Amino acid sequence: MQTRRAAGWGVVGAVLLGLGGGGLCTDGFGVRIAHAEETIEPSARGEAGSKLVGNKGAAALKAGAGRESTATTTKTEKGAAKDLGKEKKGTDKADPAADALSPVLADLRRTGGPSDERAAVAAAQKLGTMTSPAATDALLTELSTGLSPNVAMAALDALIAQKPAAADTQLLPVLSLYARHRNAELRRRAVTALAMLPDTTGTSQVVPQLISALGDASAEVRQVAAQALGTRHEKSAEPALIKLLLRKDPAAPAALGQVGGADTARALSEMIGNVPDRMILETLGELLKRPDFGPEQVRVQVVKTIGKMPGSQTLDILSDYVKQTAPGGGQAAGKVAAKAAKDAGKDAGKDAPRPSRVEAQKIIEQRTAK
Repeated sequence: MQTRRAAGWGVVGAVLLGLGGGGLCTDGFGVRIAHAEETIEPSARGEAGSKLVGNKGAAALKAGAGRESTATTTKTEKGAAKDLGKEKKGTDKADPAADALSPVLADLRRTGGPSDERAAVAAAQKLGTMTSPAATDALLTELSTGLSPNVAMAALDALIAQKPAAADTQLLPVLSLYARHRNAELRRRAVTALAMLPDTTGTSQVVPQLISALGDASAEVRQVAAQALGTRHEKSAEPALIKLLLRKDPAAPAALGQVGGADTARALSEMIGNVPDRMILETLGELLKRPDFGPEQVRVQVVKTIGKMPGSQTLDILSDYVKQTAPGGGQAAGKVAAKAAKDAGKDAGKDAPRPSRVEAQKIIEQRTAK
């Protein structure tokens, strides 16, 4: 008998995790993570996979049921050959994809001592170098039926390397379960894989999971989730990121600066004295870098808020902003200047003074004259 974590068992796994106390509970930003364990026979693993995961491998297993194998193989090798449809009923032709994957799957399913685990890790890494749908399907099947933590980490890394499409019906359920695993490193890898999914079908389910991961107990998981939301410019994450900053989490400033708007600007001015100045300044500086941040009146208030903060970091941010908004200051500066001029009701082609830039220059002069 062998004990495996009920890390990701498709729909049935979700029920097991729920009944067994497993899952992720967030209360504000507190996190309670528990786990469930399942005891299974190693020889029953292939059957469990076919019942729990409805994918190509399970379909091939069903189609090949009852067929006698002409080769002398171990039970594990037979299961791998059947899962991938190595032989088809009524024909002697072998499937090249199955021929290539069968020995890799046999190694991936090895259990026992350290040498077996090393072989399984190497097999997962090899699958990561393959770009065929069958390789992705094999990884998802093995992850859903349960792997040891080290092998599961390698399998998740392999999925990340493959960059599978969000439309895969098994991808989101598997990653969602591992994003709630009791092992923090597995959660980090699962959230990393979720963050890599493109902004296409299925991302409506991804963003809530990334926002939920902001409440993870692991700082590394929160960092990955925050960075992903910032990169996506996910406006719906603004309230959660503001709360994260109030908790003085270093993952918050850069991400909040990428998604925040007027609400963030107001909240930051009220945080002075409660949140470290460097975090507030970093967030304000990121806001000013964005061409889409505004309107101009809000920019002026952000500049004034920065001016109230002590230290040399204030002058660095304002000096960068003055350069950024200077006419002819490059493409990025041109976008910011054009947006500011438009908000101020001026022609972007004219060198009309921009209120936020004028305010920044005035603060710099006042601070340097002292």
